[in-house]
Amino acid sequence: DIDYEFVVTNTGNITMNDIEVSDPNATNIECPETTLAPGETMTCTAVHTVTQDDVDAERVENVAAVVGTPPGGDPIDPVPSNPVVVEGDSVISLSIIKSAVQDELPEVGENIDYTFVVTNDGNVTMDNINVTDPKVSDLECPEAVSLAPGESTTCTATHTVTQADWDAGEFENVAAVTGTPPGTDTPIPEVPSNPVVVEGAQDPVLSIVKAADHETLPAVGEDIAYTFVVTNDGNVTMDNVKVLDDNATDME
Repeated sequence: DIDYEFVVTNTGNITMNDIEVSDPNATNIECPETTLAPGETMTCTAVHTVTQDDVDAERVENVAAVVGTPPGGDPIDPVPSNPVVVEGDSVISLSIIKSAVQDELPEVGENIDYTFVVTNDGNVTMDNINVTDPKVSDLECPEAVSLAPGESTTCTATHTVTQADWDAGEFENVAAVTGTPPGTDTPIPEVPSNPVVVEGAQDPVLSIVKAADHETLPAVGEDIAYTFVVTNDGNVTMDNVKVLDDNATDME
């Protein structure tokens, strides 16, 4: 609550009856008297319960008014008070925590599933919440694009594992979130998530099967033709593959 005091004074020269204070932005208005003689003063009180709209606006401003009735007359027109402004400081803060469902790299072509928990850690409502991650696909967030202070939302996405991921032995990426605070159309700078690394155990394996086109030795001077079937039996790409055979020539 914001607690208010209203000091009401009869500045005229006749008694004022049926005195009443009003304030459209306050409640529980209480005055000790309803009649004031000339020169008399009384103090009334009221409260305003702060709303999220107030915090988003960074201020509460209101004006009270007082009315009264002179003897034998009609009520006077409402007399406004001075405006009172109570200001506040906005705290603009978004956070995003990213996690992967899988602990290890799946096979090539399979998916890593991600969740992104976005939280409004500030004290003002954030609109146009937007999560990005350049290395994922099918990124989906709930339809609600606004978060009140303390609220969270969970988004999801996937990444389809490639051979390049296995060749690197891991897949690492970072997401980001942005949003728009009250009173502006300009989003805040992107807030990065924690990096998430999903690793895989590399297994480099090559095999070679050699065959000859003769089961028995041909005549002296004739050739035995060999074939070598080389297979990558591991899970990573193998470069600079060479076949060596000290007893063979014209290796191609």
